[in-house]
Formats: sequence, structure tokens, C-alpha cells
Amino acid sequence: MKNVKETSVITAVKEQYEKFPFPHVSRLEIEDSEHDLRASFNHEFNLQGSRRLEPGCILWVPGCGTRWAVMLALQFKDAKIIASDLSKASLSAQAALAENLGISNIEFRNEDILTVPYEEKFYFISCVGVLHHLPSPQQGFDVICRALKPTGLAEIMVYDHINRHYSIRMQNILNIFDPDRELDAQPRFELAAQVLRALNQHARTPPELKRVLDYLDSVSGFSQELADFISHPQEHYFDVPSLLSTLDKSDLRVHSWKMPHFFDPTVMLDDISLKARVNDMAEAEKAHLGHLLSSGFLELYIERKCHHEAISTPDIRKYRVRSIHNNKIIQLDDNGKVSRVEEKSKTTIKGGLLLFDGGERRPAVSSYGYAPDCITMRPRRLLGFSDLDLDTELSHVDDILDLAKTSITIDEIVTTLVKRYDESVSEEQLVKLCSYLCRTPYRLLAIVE
Repeated sequence: MKNVKETSVITAVKEQYEKFPFPHVSRLEIEDSEHDLRASFNHEFNLQGSRRLEPGCILWVPGCGTRWAVMLALQFKDAKIIASDLSKASLSAQAALAENLGISNIEFRNEDILTVPYEEKFYFISCVGVLHHLPSPQQGFDVICRALKPTGLAEIMVYDHINRHYSIRMQNILNIFDPDRELDAQPRFELAAQVLRALNQHARTPPELKRVLDYLDSVSGFSQELADFISHPQEHYFDVPSLLSTLDKSDLRVHSWKMPHFFDPTVMLDDISLKARVNDMAEAEKAHLGHLLSSGFLELYIERKCHHEAISTPDIRKYRVRSIHNNKIIQLDDNGKVSRVEEKSKTTIKGGLLLFDGGERRPAVSSYGYAPDCITMRPRRLLGFSDLDLDTELSHVDDILDLAKTSITIDEIVTTLVKRYDESVSEEQLVKLCSYLCRTPYRLLAIVE
């Protein structure tokens, strides 16, 4: 039974997304539009035995908003996806997007994450940007644990103090102007925009915060993005220690960080003595230090603590793969209809190095808004093989992709290249390279079942 305060918070959050369904989707970036990427996902997270995602598996997207279930459907084409949200406006927008893209494996449900009856039902749960809006995030993590199958995996993202410092400032400002929280979503947003427009040279405010206002009158859908950023009625913020504590209380634990290099201090430190000290730290302490040094988002994969199944590493040389050089870019008009389709290379060559788009670490990436120079659109980082301590040559990557134009096993690729280079290349390094080329964000090979 919810108390009065919880009901009030949930009502305010629901009204926020009814008025400002988030986000306004204008662009979809699809890694492989023709094939299911479930096998590649299983490889990336070493999901073997009963942990493997199989055809027909049931996935859940709580707090799906206007796009997240579609993103999952683009990756798992042969799964059944349940998409839940408080906001009927958000569900309606996403259902229309799914229809426009010809996606039919999503079931949309208007329901509250805190009252759903799901128990040990889902093989995979994707809950991104949701739990920090609940009256008690702890209760949300409890629901995730209960809904996961014992061997299931969940993807989460929660807000942190570092990346939301502009938002935190705006929440405090609005609470001073509206101490009793009487304003509904629209007037609350208008008040926030009014405050920003009124700032003069005596106010110490980041120029980015004022610059976003220029987009309000000129960019369709931008108010939905900005309202989520400057006037949301309910937000909680985490750091690594508080997040790990919350997981522990819900009988959950970290499976892996979504962007591991953001939580590994040794990647960010050149001093040998400091690296040695880091290596002696506990994993939780390392992750906390890495987050403080990198300001990475708190995005991770989690699992139930009760999972103790022993898994063996498969022989990836037996995997059959095919190359995927480009992402498909779909531009959408204001009505969510496809207006243009083009392709973009997955890699960039700079200074003789092969770099990869280190943006959202999932095969289907949705971009929204048109404000790349403002705080609501974080620049995406390019990663190279050096981030993996993998020393390789561009020619080897090109050779691998050329051989994998049609379906081929990794063993056949390795054997061919060892013969081609007169055994001057290491089989072990080639296998390692192929393994990384099967994983995001370095994926240039997709596993074929």
C-alpha cells in the first residue's frame, strides 16, 4: 500500500511525462537492421547454459518512455518484449514509432513499476533512466530483483551527482520559488525557463544553460528534452558506493559496467606507482575512483546474488561470424515517419589508428534533440584498441572484415591469416582481436547462429 507522499510523487512524475513525453525521437542509429544480435549479446556477457537468451525469450522494459523498447526490439528481433510505462502519452508515441518501423514484437502496458506482479519472469530487463524518479529507488531495485529469473541479467542507468549538477542546481532553485511544490509540469517548466532567461552578468551560470533556451523556439520537440533536464519533479542521485549499497540491499550485484574504461582508474593514470596502488584496491573502491576521475555515467549490468551457476568459456573459434561495416541512420520527421535513410561507417581512422564510436554501449542507438553544443547532448567518445591494451594492425582488421563478407568461422579466419602472413602473426592475438570485434562498441563482426 502506497502512502500519501509516494502517491503524490508518482502522480507528479506521471503528469511530467504526459505533458513532456521523453524524448522526442528524431533519429535512430541501427547497428544491424537485417539480423538479430542475440548471439552477439550472449557472447559479450558470456551468457552460457541457462543464462543464454534464446529465441522467444521474454524481456521487460519498465519505464520504456518513447523509444527504449524499440531500441531493444531492434537488437532482439526474435524476443517477446513487454514495455511498461506510467505515461499513456509516452506509450502512444513509442507504439507509433514501432509501427512506423515495422516492429511487431512489443506489447505495451500502461502500468506502475511498483505495483506490477512479475516474479522470476524475465531473462533480461532494461531499466534505463527510471529508478531515480521513484519515491524510493530501493523499492524499484527490489522489483527488478523479484522480476528477474534467477539466471537473468538487467541493464540499469541511474543519475549521479557529477553529471546532473546543473539539474541539481535547478531543482534547488525551483524549490525556493515553489517550496510547497504546488506547480504542475507545464508551469514548473515555464518557471525554470523564466529563471534562465532572466539571468544577467552577475549570475554565475554555465553558458550552456542559457544556450539551450535558443532551441526552445526553433527546434521541434526540444522542450521535452529540456523539461526532463531542468524541471523534473522527482530525482535521486547516486555515486558508486551508494549504488553498490542499494544493490546489496536488494540482493543484487554488479555483473559488469556498461562502459568499463570509465570505471578503471589504471586507464586514466600514467604514473606507475599510482597504478600499483590502484591494483591493490578492492573492486568497489576502484570503480568509485574511476567514476570520480572520468565522470562516466552510472550505467551497468546487474544480476541476482543468488546466481552461482558455474560457466565455462566457450571456444569462440567455432563461432560463425559476418562483418558489419556500417550503421544505418534513420531520420524521422515530426510525426515519427521515416524521412531519410543513410549509412555511417562504424569506425574512424585517425593518425593511423582505428577508432570506434564509444557512445551508448548497445547495438541500437537513438539520438534525439538537435543541440550537440549544449549540456543535454554529451559528446560521444572515440575509443581505440589501445583502450583494450590490444596491439594490432589496421591491415589485420581489414583482412578479417574482408574474409567475413560472407558467413565464416573465426577458426577459418585465423587459419587463413596465419598462412597469409607466413605464421608471423599470433593465433592467440587474432582470436582475441576477433573476440573484441564481436563486442560493442568495437563490434564489426556479428555472430551468426
